Amino acid sequence: KAMSSSLSNGQKIVTVQGQEVTVTINENGVFINNAKVTVADLEAQNGVVHVIDAVLIPTTTSISTLDELSFDIYPNPATEYIRINSNIGVESLVIRDIAGRVLTQKYNLSSSERIELDGFKSGMYLVTMKNGNSVSTKKLIVK
Repeated sequence: KAMSSSLSNGQKIVTVQGQEVTVTINENGVFINNAKVTVADLEAQNGVVHVIDAVLIPTTTSISTLDELSFDIYPNPATEYIRINSNIGVESLVIRDIAGRVLTQKYNLSSSERIELDGFKSGMYLVTMKNGNSVSTKKLIVK
C-alpha cells in the first residue's frame, strides 16, 4: 500500500501481481513507469489504486516455452460479447475495470470461449488469463 504522501522520486514499488514499478516525481507530475498519475489514493481491499493515463502491461521474466499462454480477443472494440481464443486451455480469466475492480471471473476455459458483456459500460478493461505460471493481459474496449 503506497499512498501518494509516501512516494519519493526513484522509489520502486511492487504491484499486486508482483511486478516492480518505478515512481518518478518531477515538474510535470507524478509518473508510474512512463504513465502519469491523474487520480491518487483510491483505497481498495488489497492496496491503493492510482489512476494513470496509460495501461501498464505486466512483463514476463520467464523463458518462453511451448506452453506459454497467448490469446486474442475479438471483436475488440466489443459491444455485447467477446470471444477469447488462446493457444492452450486457460486456468482462469479475469476482467477488471481500469480501477482494478474484478467484474468477471471464469475458470477452466477451453481454447475458444464466448463471454457475454452484460452490464459492462463503455470504457477500457483489462483481460488477464492464467495457465500455470504463465499470465497474459490485454486491453479490451467496450463501446
